[in-house]
Amino acid sequence: TPAPSVTPGNPTAMPVSGSPAVYTFQAGHCYPGSEAPFINTGGSMGSDLAETGTPQECYAYCVGNSGYMGLDLEPLDSYSSSGHRCMCKLAAGDYNAGWMACKRPVGNSVAIEDMDWSWMGESYVCFTETFDADAELSNFCNDDDDYSYSYGGVPDDAVLCPGLPAADYCDCGGDCTGQPGWCNCTEALECCGLSQAPYSYSYLPAYS
Repeated sequence: TPAPSVTPGNPTAMPVSGSPAVYTFQAGHCYPGSEAPFINTGGSMGSDLAETGTPQECYAYCVGNSGYMGLDLEPLDSYSSSGHRCMCKLAAGDYNAGWMACKRPVGNSVAIEDMDWSWMGESYVCFTETFDADAELSNFCNDDDDYSYSYGGVPDDAVLCPGLPAADYCDCGGDCTGQPGWCNCTEALECCGLSQAPYSYSYLPAYS
C-alpha cells in the first residue's frame, strides 16, 4: 500500500517570529512522532490487537474504551512478533506530570483511515480527540538531539537500554509491563524486579 498524501501543516520545530505556529492536533489524524508532541502517559491495548491489529482496528479500540485521548503506532518494534505494535494513550488531568512531556507545532498529518503499517517508516501519534498542545504542555521539544530534551533527559531513577532513543527510557514502574520493549536490558529488568521481559502488556478487556 503506497503512502497517502499528507496534509501539510507548519513543520517548524519552534515558534518563528511573524509566522504563528499552530498547536491544535485534530481527532482522527495521525502525526509522525518527529512532528508531534511527546506525551508520556502510558496506556494499554486489547490483547488481540496490540501486535496484530491494523491501525484502524487499534484506533477503534481506543475510541471505544473510555479514558484515552490518542494512539501510539510503533511500526518498527523489534520486540513484537509482527514487527509492529499499537498502544492507546491515556488521557490525563496534567500532561506535564509525565517525564519529558513537550510540544511541537502541527506538522504533516495522515487521516487514520489512510494509515497502513506497510509504509510507516517511523512512529506515529494519532488523536482520538482534538488536543491543544499549547494549552496542555508547558515545554517545547528540543529536536536537536533526537528525542533528548534539554530540560529533562533520562531521570536519575530510570534506565535507558542500549540502542533506544532517550524518550524510550524504562521508568522501573509502569513501563515494566506497559512498555516491555523499553525495559528489556539487564539493568532495566533488575530495576523492575524481573529476571526476563514480561510476555504481554497490561491489557484492558478487548473491545468488541
